[in-house]
Amino acid sequence: MNPLKLAGKIVLGLAALGLWASCEKAAPDPFGAGMVASYLADGRVNGGRVVGATPAPDRLGHDQAAYSFNGRDNCITFAAVPLTQVDNWTLTAWLNPANLHQDAMAVCLGKDDGQTGDGFALGFSAAHYDSPGDHLYGVLGGVAWLDSGYVFPAPNTWYQVVMLRRDGTVRFYVNGSPATNNADAGPGVPNGPGPVIQPTGGVPERYRNLVNGNPVDNVNMTRTPLEPTAFTLGSATGIRFFNGSINAVRIYNRALSDDEVQALYQYEKPQP
Repeated sequence: MNPLKLAGKIVLGLAALGLWASCEKAAPDPFGAGMVASYLADGRVNGGRVVGATPAPDRLGHDQAAYSFNGRDNCITFAAVPLTQVDNWTLTAWLNPANLHQDAMAVCLGKDDGQTGDGFALGFSAAHYDSPGDHLYGVLGGVAWLDSGYVFPAPNTWYQVVMLRRDGTVRFYVNGSPATNNADAGPGVPNGPGPVIQPTGGVPERYRNLVNGNPVDNVNMTRTPLEPTAFTLGSATGIRFFNGSINAVRIYNRALSDDEVQALYQYEKPQP
């Protein structure tokens, strides 16, 4: 048979089975440079162990393409740690919180059991950390809590959240825009070389004496994280369980630029 005719028959057959469109969707990711892992895109767990979490619609309305977590005991754990470097990295995820009163980690690239920790994580806490609230927070396990300055305005809404460390400084973004506590966000930003937050009640006892014997009272974006030794989605290590849905987690071995963060948001966001 003529090879062209044979190829045409194959294409028609694939189209009839609904497979040709899925082949076309497998085009290279335009934001794949430096991406070492991705999770919960199109429902893919990619080697994780699902503990109670259930498939849910994603930010685009695709059924069973994200995962929902109950805020009590649901998580997805991983035997392998996808990234171990402590500088020039990026975490991105789409989060849909079921409520805005959470002390929870959604993406935890590291260990954090409330006593000891390492790595880095992003999630929710209150203005003075370690209590339920509506602030976007980061944690450098065993080192520091970081208040991004962003307050989530509404539950049951999808947000693209980015936490990265670029040349020794952590930065946060929501829906492509820098959070207010980024070191270069402009005049009046409370961090820079000084502290981001100064809790009036001091730091919880379990976070004292974890960094060179010093309490973690004044937190700033230039603290150096410890090398990650674990990886969990939907919680920290057996604590701080997230209540809501997670979709399209990306981990990069480089720090995205501001322009790349904005472009990734435009690429991933629901289109009208």
